[in-house]
Formats: sequence, structure tokens, C-alpha cells
Amino acid sequence: MSFDLYSVCSIIPSAFFLTMSLLLFSMKEKSRATFYFGLDLLLFSVFFFFFFSAVAIDHPAAAYYRFMVVAVIYAIEIVMFLFITSYPDKSESCLIRVFTISLVLFSAVVWIWYVIYTLKYSPPPVFDFESHSYEFPVSLPDLVVSLWVNILVIIFVFAGIVKVSRLKDVKKWPIIIIITLTTSVTFLATASNMMSKYGYVSRGTFYLIQDFIDIGAYFLSTVTYINATKDRSSLMVKVIGISLATFLLILQVLSFLSLKDQELAYDQIAQRDTVVASHSHELTRNMNYFICFNREWKRTVLIGSCPDKSDTAGEAGQKTWIYEKIRNMNGYISRNDAAELFNQAGISAKGYANVVDDFIAGQGGVAPASLVMHQIDSITPEAAQLYRKISIIPSEDFPLKAAQTIRSASREKTGVLGRSAAEYAILSKTSGNSCKKLILSMIEPMQPAGTRRFTADSTGKRYAVFTIISRNGEICEAGFSYEGYRAYLHPLAQSYLIALVVVTLVIIVGFRFFFLNTITRPLKFIESGIREVEKGNLKIEVPVLVEDEIGRIAHTFNAMIRKIADSELTLEQKVQDRTAQLGNSNKELSSTLQLLKATQDDLVRREKMAGLGDMVAGVAHEINTPIGVSLTAATFLERKTNEIAVETANGYLTRSALDSFLSTAKETSRIITSNLGRAAELISSFKKVAVAQTSEEKGEFRVEQYIHDLLLNLRPALKKTKISVVVECDNTLAITSYPGAFSQIFTNLIMNTIIHGFTPEQLGTIIIRIRKEDGNVFIEYSDDGAGIPPNNIQKVFEPFFTTSRNRGGTGLGLHIIYNIVTQKLNGTITAESIEGKGVKFTIRFPVLET
Repeated sequence: MSFDLYSVCSIIPSAFFLTMSLLLFSMKEKSRATFYFGLDLLLFSVFFFFFFSAVAIDHPAAAYYRFMVVAVIYAIEIVMFLFITSYPDKSESCLIRVFTISLVLFSAVVWIWYVIYTLKYSPPPVFDFESHSYEFPVSLPDLVVSLWVNILVIIFVFAGIVKVSRLKDVKKWPIIIIITLTTSVTFLATASNMMSKYGYVSRGTFYLIQDFIDIGAYFLSTVTYINATKDRSSLMVKVIGISLATFLLILQVLSFLSLKDQELAYDQIAQRDTVVASHSHELTRNMNYFICFNREWKRTVLIGSCPDKSDTAGEAGQKTWIYEKIRNMNGYISRNDAAELFNQAGISAKGYANVVDDFIAGQGGVAPASLVMHQIDSITPEAAQLYRKISIIPSEDFPLKAAQTIRSASREKTGVLGRSAAEYAILSKTSGNSCKKLILSMIEPMQPAGTRRFTADSTGKRYAVFTIISRNGEICEAGFSYEGYRAYLHPLAQSYLIALVVVTLVIIVGFRFFFLNTITRPLKFIESGIREVEKGNLKIEVPVLVEDEIGRIAHTFNAMIRKIADSELTLEQKVQDRTAQLGNSNKELSSTLQLLKATQDDLVRREKMAGLGDMVAGVAHEINTPIGVSLTAATFLERKTNEIAVETANGYLTRSALDSFLSTAKETSRIITSNLGRAAELISSFKKVAVAQTSEEKGEFRVEQYIHDLLLNLRPALKKTKISVVVECDNTLAITSYPGAFSQIFTNLIMNTIIHGFTPEQLGTIIIRIRKEDGNVFIEYSDDGAGIPPNNIQKVFEPFFTTSRNRGGTGLGLHIIYNIVTQKLNGTITAESIEGKGVKFTIRFPVLET
């Protein structure tokens, strides 16, 4: 087992996620959401540990870690779905449980298919020099796995959107941040994984992207959740957890930079040894073989064991020679010069020859050597992508799939390179491994001298290879053992792993000891003191262990408790004095309240009597006319009777005079009888209404007739206006209730309309609708007058509220109605109004039993 950049950059995230999960699991009485989030972080720790194992264990069996990685990925996404459904409170439903079980079952089916397909159709694991681990050379299972992961992520996002829509604003933002961060890193990791499988980025680049973005995103997510959750947690645990997580973040960056520098140092040492070997023709330390080729590509030197090396220079060496040749050129290069130069390299440079020829032709047949060099450098990343894509194609399906891959190359330069390789492969009539080897040799990027590349021979032995051009123009290639490369990185990587363990223990154990007397114990003492004060113990004193901010808090707490204790001595007497003062004040308030109540009752009584007085004045005015007419007619009849008596006594009475008297007496008697009958009707209706209005007794009465009598008494007031009254009521409706209350309600409502609803010259209508339904009487009283402003509609039933105080309004009319309806009749009354369109009062009260 040996460690390198990728193993260190995998174990640190594993330790980081383990720390974050333990931080959440340490919370006492944690919620279901906290448990799921902690479990998700723990699964991530396992996920990265598998990556660490795959890189650290240099054996084909390590490739099988992929099976467990896929299972853990599915578990991570399902647990995150459960976290969303449980945040902030547990809200599991039967539907969520069934849906979760369905996700688990389908994920298990996909995982089983992935395992079976890989074991059945994949070739044996091959060593990937980019990730420095063994991989299965198949891409279809990974595509299916990534597709299902993305579906799980989409389900998680949808559940998050539904959850956010149901949360309050304060609780929304933590879950929005967590969803955004976790979803983004999942999509990025999945995309970079597939891009590495299809050659767009290297496998090592995928590992580094995954490590760094996962640590950063989940660090922010965990901190956000800890600050948002209401679960109880320990300050010491938070300090240790966040400190350790911060240290691991820093360690991840430092290890990446320093191990990259270590790789650069290895390259520089290997390049130096290669140069030394080119002069001495002797193997240096850790060098397995050294080989040189002259300008005709013939081998001139071979030192060490190199079973796969032929007598001619390899394709990579030839391309490096051309690369250095062009880079060292000055001036311009023509198409013929370029063709002659590339032809020296043979078949492997054919594709690049076509690319350069097209470029120079586009420049007019001649181009600066610097621009040609730039053209070659610009195609290198694209060529590397195409090389990785083609290298993972199985040998048995290679010709067809390689042609499809080359045809799909989007870049023009890459397309020229690939098509050149494919065309030559077709002309050479090769197939299988021979065809694959030929095309890869033509597509392999041109690299400058001294570039490290990895290769393996037919026996499986792996090498780190460096190619240089000697001073006499020979191609020199040195092969160093791959194990030596790993061994060079191992001590530094191992140091970081040791530092990881040591610092983790120091933070976990040392922080507790260091902060014992500075944070932990002082806070516990203060907490204990607060609990004692809650119990009523004011003799408690918190010990001060250190003179810092917490110590000053303890001093302040002790001073506050002493002041409270001193104040308690005089508090009881103050309470007694205040109680006595409050008692006296309550007596005064009670007396004042009784006086106000009596005053209010008196005002209400006066308001009722005032209404009755207005009615008496109106009735008296109405009676005055028929009685005056009757008196005039009686006086006239008396005079006529005296005249006829005189004529009779003197003997002058004639037949015509008698007939005239009888006719006059008859008409006069009719006038007297009619007007006295009118006066009797007015007196009778007034008597019924007045007696009822001043009586508190209940009785049975016919509603329509009673309303008619009431309107008759209000006629004097209505005659002064242009208001008409419409009564809609069944003439057979009779109820048992309080007629006096009934009279007071309608008198106040009609007078309120006359005073507030209309001007004297304004036409208007009052509509009174009365019906009996389900043992209740419903009254709708409405007019089409001025209405009530919106800001006053809620105040109309309040006592003394009036807008016509300057015209004699008391503000008690509607208040009296409200009290009669709600207290006397045990009913309800509501008011509705649109200003300028009138008002509507709706009254409901139960019918009393006879």
C-alpha cells in the first residue's frame, strides 16, 4: 500500500465528512432531519473512503470498490430526500413512506443490473494512469448509474421546492441554501465523472473536482443547518467540529499544492537523470532502462530491461523530436518543409501532418514557425480527449465504434486528426488490437521533451517515461519504475496522513483539555447558577476561573444576584404598600364605574323618553287638526240649531228652512264623526305603542299591524321629508316577543335615517323586510341614503358615537338598539354600508315561547 496525491485528497474528505456527521450525531434529542443529515454526511465519508482504498491498494481487486460506491451514492440521494421531507419537523406520511420504499427498491434493481452487467461483459480491470487506480473499461453501466443518480437528484430538488413553498420565510432560506449547494455539487460530480469516462477530462481531474467541491459545499451546508436547527447542541462540540473541519479544508489545499510540487520535483529529477544517462550511457538510480535512437530512428543505445522496445524509435519519441524541431525553428515554414519534416516520423505523425498542412495552406502556403507551434499546442487538449475516448473502446468492437467516435468529434482540427488515423487504418486493413494500437499511436498528443507519461509493457510492468533530445540530436528515452514514482510521493503523502491523525486527535482531545477551564467549566457554572436562581436560590455565587470575557460575565452575574437579593428584602413591604394603594384605587375606580354606569343608564332612559316625547309631540300635532275641525263643525251646528230654534219659537219656520237645517246638520255631523274617528285612531295607536314602548312585558302581537301603528305615530316626522317606507311582511305573522323593544328598535332606526340619511328635500326609500324562519325572526332594514363611511362602520354601535353632535345627536340611538337586540332579545345585529348608496341593518333573534 502506497499513498499519493489522489489517496490523500480522498482520505481528507472522508475524515471531513466523518467529523461533520459526528457533530450532528452528538446533538442531544436531535430531530429526524438532523439524524438524516448526519447519516448523509456519514455515507459521504464511506464514499470517499472507498476512493481512498481504490487508489492506495495497488491491486486489480480494488476496482470492485465501484460496486460499493454506486450503492453508497444511491443511499446518499435517498437519505437526502428523507432529510427534506423531515425538515424542520417530522412530517412523514404514508405516501412518503411508500415512495421512499419504491426508490430503494428501484435503486437496488439498478445496482444489481450494474453489478451483473459489469461482471459479465466488462474485460478484466485495467490500470488507469490518470487516476492511479484500477478501473473496469466499460462506460454503459456508468452512464446508467449517472442517469439514475440525476433522476434521484431531480426528485430531491422537487421535494425541496414543495417543502420551501410550505415553509415560512425565516425557515425557507436554510433549506434553499442546502438544496442549491448539494444539488449543484451532485450534478457537477456526475457530469465530470461521465466526462472523464468519455475522455473530455482526465480521471484525476474528476477526482479532484469531486473532492474540493464536495468539501466546500457540504461545509457551508452543515454550518447553515447547525445555525438554523433548534436541536440542542454543545458549544464545545461545535468549536471542535468547526475547528477540525476548517483544519481539514486547509489541509486539503496544502496537501494538493505540496504533492503537486512533489510531482514537479520528481519530474525535474527524472529529467536530470535522463540527461545524465544520455551523456554517460549508464543507468541512474531508479532507472529501469535507457534507450537512444539516431535521426534515422535506429536504436544506438539500450541499457537495462525493456522487453517491448524495438530497434526503431517509438511513436511518442518521433513526435517529440518533430515537436522540438519546430519549436526551435526561426522564420517561416512552408507546406513542403512541413511535409518533409513529418514524413521523417513515419505513420504516427500522419494525422498531425494533415492538420499542420491544412493550417499552412490556410495561411497562403507559408506560415511562421511560432504560429505552427501554437497550432500544435492548441490541438493537444482536444487530441488528449479523443485519445481517452478511443482508448476505452473494447478491441472486439473497435473499428465500428472508433469510426463513430471520430465522426462525432466536434472540433475541426480534432476531426482532421481522427479521420486521418481512421483512413490509414482502413487502408492498412488492420483490425482488433492492431487497428486500435495504430489509431492510438496516430492520435496520441505531441508533447515537448521532458514530459512525464506512463506506460506499461506486455508483462504488465509499469513505467514513468521521459523523452529528451540530446545535444547531438538523438532521441533519448528513459523508463523509471512506476513503483519508484509512487515511492517518491509516498513519504510526503504519508506525512500528511500522519498529520491528519495527529491533529485530529489534538483537536478532539486537546481542545477539550485546553478549553476545560476557559470555556466548558465556566459556562457550566453559569448555567448551574441560572438554574439555582430559577429555583429561588439567591445565595448562589458562580466561581470565576479565568479573568476573560466569560469571567466578566460571571462577575456581572454574581453582582446581579446580590442586587436582586438586596432588593428582595424591601420588595415584600413595597408589594404590601402597592397592594393597599391598588385596593384604594380599585375602590375609587369601582365607585367611578358605578357612577358612569348609572349615568349611562340614565342617558339611555332619557334617550328613550326623548323619543317617546317626540312621538307625543307629533301625535298631539296630528290630533290637533281633526279635533279642531270637529270643534269648528260643532260650533257651526250649534249656531244653526239656535237659529232654527228661534224661528220655530216665533212661528217663522218654513218647510224649506227645516230641510236646509237637516241637510246642514247631517253633513256637519258626518264631518264631526269622521274627524273624531281619526283622532280616536291616532290616540289608540299611540296608546298601544307608548304603553308597549315603556313596558318591559312580553306578549304576542301581529308584526305587520304593529309596524303600521308605529309608522302612524311616526307620520309627523316622516311628513317633513320625502321618504317613503315599504314594509314587506306576511300580514298573518304573529310572534311572542317584547313589543316595547320592537317599537324602540324601529323608532330609533327610522329616526336615525331621517336625521343622518337624507336631506329634507331628498327623495328616499326605507325598506323593511321581516320573516320568520327556523324559530328565528329575521329583520332587514335598509335605506338608499348617504350611507356610513368605512372608517365609521365599526363604531356605529359604540355609546356616544355620533357625527351630528352639533345638531343634537347623542350617539345613543344605535347603541340602545344594539343592547336591546343582544341582551333583551338575545339576538345579533350587523351593519353594512357603501358610502353614498345607503345602509343595511340585519337583525336576528329567536322567537320566545308563548
